[in-house]
Amino acid sequence: MPIPILEGAGNVPIHSFVTWNDSQGNLLISINRDGTISVVGVRFQSDVGTNAPIQLTGAIPIIATSDDFTNTNLPQSITHNAGPNTMHQIALAAISRGNGAAGAVLNFTLQYTTPAGSVTTLTNAGFILGPGNGSLRGNIVDTASCTFNIVALVGAPIILSTSFSSTSFNYDLSLRIIEVPAAVTL
Repeated sequence: MPIPILEGAGNVPIHSFVTWNDSQGNLLISINRDGTISVVGVRFQSDVGTNAPIQLTGAIPIIATSDDFTNTNLPQSITHNAGPNTMHQIALAAISRGNGAAGAVLNFTLQYTTPAGSVTTLTNAGFILGPGNGSLRGNIVDTASCTFNIVALVGAPIILSTSFSSTSFNYDLSLRIIEVPAAVTL
């Protein structure tokens, strides 16, 4: 059952997408679309007092790095240094405007280091879904998308980038690198 959004109430930013309320319906915690967490009046009684940290046993995905590019005709990239949680989700959605030359293609590359220290590079069909065999074709309105999980070495960069195989064309692109922790302490 979806949790109702109480955007704009109290200190909750308009951009929250998940909220938790106490038994009286008062807003306690919200997870925001930008990956931040807002806490309003949370108190937890324990043997260390009323302001003890709250341990959430479930994983809360956090958008670590994101960017949106509208009607661009340049190569783009985002980078995130893997945090203490080694599982990350890569999310990408792209659509071409159809104004490119025949044979013009936008390629996608994901590069990261595994926990064993091996640098891994995936290009196009290695992780992208779409009718263009993982690339984005420029001479038609084309789409490409993926949601892909990786395990990365803590502190090592995760790089998601695009490049043209020949001439450029206009396209829209949305990129996300999401950390998926095992548990969260507030």
